[in-house]
Amino acid sequence: DDLKEVLDSEVFIDLQRLRDSARNGVPPSMRQQVWKYLLRVSILDKSEEVTHVKHQLEMYHSFSKQVSTTDTDMRLVMQACKKHYPRLFADPKARQKVEHVLLCYLTPHKQQHPFFMEALVHLVRPFIIFENVADMYYCFTSFMSMIGGFFTLDSLRQSVASFLMLLQHTLPDLHAHFDEEQVDANQWLVEWFASLLSKQLRLEDTLHLWDSYFVLGPEQGFSLHPYVCLAILQQHREKLLDMDSDELLRFLSILPKTNIDMVIRGAYNIREFVSSRELL
Repeated sequence: DDLKEVLDSEVFIDLQRLRDSARNGVPPSMRQQVWKYLLRVSILDKSEEVTHVKHQLEMYHSFSKQVSTTDTDMRLVMQACKKHYPRLFADPKARQKVEHVLLCYLTPHKQQHPFFMEALVHLVRPFIIFENVADMYYCFTSFMSMIGGFFTLDSLRQSVASFLMLLQHTLPDLHAHFDEEQVDANQWLVEWFASLLSKQLRLEDTLHLWDSYFVLGPEQGFSLHPYVCLAILQQHREKLLDMDSDELLRFLSILPKTNIDMVIRGAYNIREFVSSRELL
């Protein structure tokens, strides 16, 4: 297996070869290791690996002692996690890890807006695959720095406006159906963007989707997201056209098991169509 061969390199990890090998999917047993390289948490030079990991752990333990435990931060984190427990965090230990990582993240990054706190709970969820809480923290922090400009109210409003225009051109019947049923984009679409679908998809589908985003790199990966959303709607189009407003909102808030490989292929096709028509 080419991916295993890349990871087993004794001297240096070839990042481009790792990306190429991971394009066809990342086995769950290798995901922690692959994500750490793709998110630039693990160092590529194996000769420096032990020193690098030791330094990271020292920094993490030092930083953990300075974590904000103010009433406001604690209350916001606990409330946000409790709201989605046990649906998202059936294992109490997983919930504790999430709460700790969010508190670590919030200490230097204040996100007091309740909407963003909700989104953070969902964005951190895929990182519970990491057994080591320090790895979980570093990967989540790196990920958040990559989506930084994307994660603002202005950016989300802009993304929603652009998406609705694309929806009208690529799936006009579905766009018209949403209008007819008076389904407001703010009731579902904002969360699709803010959580990168981690709230709506099953965990294994989110992990598979994010494999693709991380493999492509921050700029290309996250710019594919609107087309992924369109491809999901396209995949479920016939079903959605038969739903009333309440059914639509229920369906769009928690998606069924989704064929992510088909969604990714569909996203590329839709992006090619949009580009050929110069819609953006």
